[in-house]
Amino acid sequence: MNTDPFTVEGGGWTIEWKHVPATLKDSSIGSLQIIVWDTDNPNTPAAIAATSAAEESGCHTMTEAGTYYLMINATNTIWTVKALKAE
Repeated sequence: MNTDPFTVEGGGWTIEWKHVPATLKDSSIGSLQIIVWDTDNPNTPAAIAATSAAEESGCHTMTEAGTYYLMINATNTIWTVKALKAE
């Protein structure tokens, strides 16, 4: 799934995420991957914000202004992702 593009005009911004994968026989069977794409450079990801197969949460900080979108690949999981402008 791709988010709609959004523009960050200056300062940093943070991607906060939480991942709760499904389990089968006490083993995780879910995964979450968040890739940041810059619309001005569509051939190379700007960042890999998360790759997770375990229950966890985290954040990834970006420092560059620009227009971005997030590609979120999630399988067998409950997840949340927020993109927040630095204050």
